[in-house]
Amino acid sequence: MIPNAFNLCSTNQDLYYSLNLYDKNQINHPELKKVILYFSVFSTGYDSSKTSERDLCVYFKNIFDIEYQNKNIVIDPVFNQNKKIKIKNNELQHIESCFIHNPNFIIDNNLENRVQGHLRENRRLPNQIKNLLGLIKKCKTNGHELIIILPPARSEYKHLIEVDIFNEIHQISQSYNLKIIDLFNYDLFTDDDFGDSDHVNINGANKLTNIAKNEIS
Repeated sequence: MIPNAFNLCSTNQDLYYSLNLYDKNQINHPELKKVILYFSVFSTGYDSSKTSERDLCVYFKNIFDIEYQNKNIVIDPVFNQNKKIKIKNNELQHIESCFIHNPNFIIDNNLENRVQGHLRENRRLPNQIKNLLGLIKKCKTNGHELIIILPPARSEYKHLIEVDIFNEIHQISQSYNLKIIDLFNYDLFTDDDFGDSDHVNINGANKLTNIAKNEIS
């Protein structure tokens, strides 16, 4: 854990929700100085409302009052009502598994399919860079330093990813004078630091946290 820090992130969180979570919460935290954004291979085009993870949007709407980015989103009405009731009655188990540490890793014997899925989201249109730019501008307006971290991945995953996959985010970081911590190409991580192709295990998490803590201090 990084001292004096708090986590405002869920699994499969897209840039739209990162922007809106920051915007809605920064006003209540005058002590806030730095914002860390993890930017993955799929982040450029990833819109959770257009994927199988769209039910997560219910949490953001009912807990944080964030409207759906995709106005045509289709949410299972039974699921929606059930979560509304649980949220109202404070009955969710730690806001369920999407907002807490989940020790389970993805068991997928077809790595190429997983990589292709991430690349598909990377190329999805319209891309989500507008939300990143919105976050950058709001952080600058509010005097908060935005730090972007490119998370690490296993060697076999990286071998299937184009070498220029993060070119745009590096260019944006340079244009706005942002600090970017590229752990995707960081030699300190080994395959033993991962529970699956692109999620660190506890050893990798400790290593990642220590690197981030040293970089932002």
